[in-house]
Amino acid sequence: MKLYPKLVLTIFFLILLQSLMTTVVVSTTVRNDSLRDARFMLSRKAVFIANNYHSWKRHLWKQLIRIREESVRNHELDDEKIEDLLQTSRIDGVLVRNSKTEHFLAVNPSEDFVAPPPGELKILYNHPAIHLFRLQGRLYLVGGMTLPLEKGYEIYLIKHISGSFLKNIVLDADGRALIHTSTDYLAGNLELQPFAFSEGREENTKAYAQWHDLQNDEGSWNMARAKIGWIDNERGPSDVYITTIISNEAYRERIRSIETTLLSVSLVTLFLTILLSLVLTRSITRPVALLARAMDQISAGEYHIRLKQKTKGELGIMLQGFNDMASRLHQDQLKIEKSLEEITFLNEFNEEIIHTIRDALAVIDGNLEIEKHNYAFHLLNRTRTLDLGIFLEDSFEAPLLPVVQAVLKGECDSWSQRVRSRRGRIFELSIYPLHRDRQQMMCLLLFEDISDKNAYEERIMQAEKLSSISMLSAGIAHEVNNPLSSIMTNIQNLIAEETDGEKREYMTLIEDESLRIAQIIRDLMNFTDRDQNRIINCSLPATADEVCRLIRHSRRPDGSAIPSIRIEADPGIPPVHINRGELMQIFLNLLQNAVHATPGDEAIIIEIEADKQNVRTRVRDRGCGIPEERQGSVFDPFFTTKINGEGTGLGLSVVYGIIMKYRGGITIDSGEGKGTVVEFTLPVEKGGREL
Repeated sequence: MKLYPKLVLTIFFLILLQSLMTTVVVSTTVRNDSLRDARFMLSRKAVFIANNYHSWKRHLWKQLIRIREESVRNHELDDEKIEDLLQTSRIDGVLVRNSKTEHFLAVNPSEDFVAPPPGELKILYNHPAIHLFRLQGRLYLVGGMTLPLEKGYEIYLIKHISGSFLKNIVLDADGRALIHTSTDYLAGNLELQPFAFSEGREENTKAYAQWHDLQNDEGSWNMARAKIGWIDNERGPSDVYITTIISNEAYRERIRSIETTLLSVSLVTLFLTILLSLVLTRSITRPVALLARAMDQISAGEYHIRLKQKTKGELGIMLQGFNDMASRLHQDQLKIEKSLEEITFLNEFNEEIIHTIRDALAVIDGNLEIEKHNYAFHLLNRTRTLDLGIFLEDSFEAPLLPVVQAVLKGECDSWSQRVRSRRGRIFELSIYPLHRDRQQMMCLLLFEDISDKNAYEERIMQAEKLSSISMLSAGIAHEVNNPLSSIMTNIQNLIAEETDGEKREYMTLIEDESLRIAQIIRDLMNFTDRDQNRIINCSLPATADEVCRLIRHSRRPDGSAIPSIRIEADPGIPPVHINRGELMQIFLNLLQNAVHATPGDEAIIIEIEADKQNVRTRVRDRGCGIPEERQGSVFDPFFTTKINGEGTGLGLSVVYGIIMKYRGGITIDSGEGKGTVVEFTLPVEKGGREL
């Protein structure tokens, strides 16, 4: 905050604090005095109303005594005489009852007087007594006695306790009254019921109690309650109370008036103080404020600012020193900006070079955290973690973290080796140490994806092997065919000349086996035929049968004979347009996988069926199956469930590539322990030559 407003606000808050403290002290004093006055006035009003009520009881008692004395003096009492005696008493009415008759006399009834039912009044004592009766929801003050006459007269002096009755005993509009029991309303102001029945229930047994500052929608009230008698109701005798309530608004208004006056005086004092502060502090704070604004501009980078020196003395010297400092800062700023431009250019250039590198690159600090990496590494790091240990564990099969730690510790200068990722990719991993300073050792990890290169090298080696096998097979077949032809010719001549049946049977067996050897050699020559690279219409059942004959004589890795292979094909299967060698490779790879997975002599079944669009082939085995969590990777290159030396992991990948090449599809349905079904489809091709 600026100096000038800060000084003014300080003075403002000091005066405001003084005003608040004065207001609080004075208000508290006035409030306490008002509370004492309110309690005193409530006590006086409650005593006054209770005395007025009890005066009515005494009045009824006196009238009962007058009537009794008159009846004793004259030995009789008629209605006219009763009316004369009670003419000035303000009693609402008189009920006269004997053993034969009863009648009611209205003496001085009030405007809201309602006569009680005569039959429900009764004498409770043998002597004159005053009682409260609640009859048909109305409250009556009744003085009753039995007259000492021969006819057994009972006389009841009745006063209806209604709104007009309570208004007469209250006398003014300053107070309000309510007559009630602990639970029931009897007479008086209805709006007082919430106070009478909700406040002070724990003090119901007290003859007198007070409550102060009670709140409702109309304002604030003080309440006093006094016990005035008892009444008989359905639940038995209940104490009757008269509650007096006086408004507290007059006292509150007095407090508000005093607080308003104090606040007004404080505001006027505050206003005058602010005006005086404006005049006195302007000359001091203005130069300081000017200097503060200039400092803000320098903080924002505007170093070319200059202040005008109109002030002399210490403030003038301070302004001149500021101008000199700003000039030097401006020169330094120009040098720093030039250096920053050069650094920014070099940094952006280096960043562009790093992210342009197609190999994944990451810089690792001494805490084994990835401090910097390029976009290729971002794609490789699927978990997006900065923890090197988590990244290497999630991405690669081999334990590489110890190697990184050894390079960071300086135990080896560098390290390079081929590693396989958990997704089946092959990487050339190189680790080089980086020396940022003596305290911190770092290293550089470079991941070169050589999966395609490695696969290409393996395909070349495989092609070389196949070429060598093809040449060797052709040579062996040629060398075997010549002696085999001689054997078959001689055995056929011997069969024709032999007359002994048993020897003839043995010779025929030799001839059959020689023919079988010749068929095996022809199948081997067909599989290695270089002319199979051309695409022709091939029959799937015929090609499957040819591959079955070819592998029928092979063995499992443990040396045991392979299980039987059964072909189930619908009649009239249309041909598919495909390279015959590639189709044979599909069957060969699928059957080899099925043979290796099938235990014992469980048969392998090849099912072939067709519709108008496709030929569908299923290779079904009852082997060990593929776990569910590994089924998504079976078509990845180099993925295999076989032990080392039994497979390369390229068989299903090659099958998948051939089928996709000819717009087909392939699916695998397998489960651990329930066998595997590999289903592939190839589109039907019409016309052409079928093989």
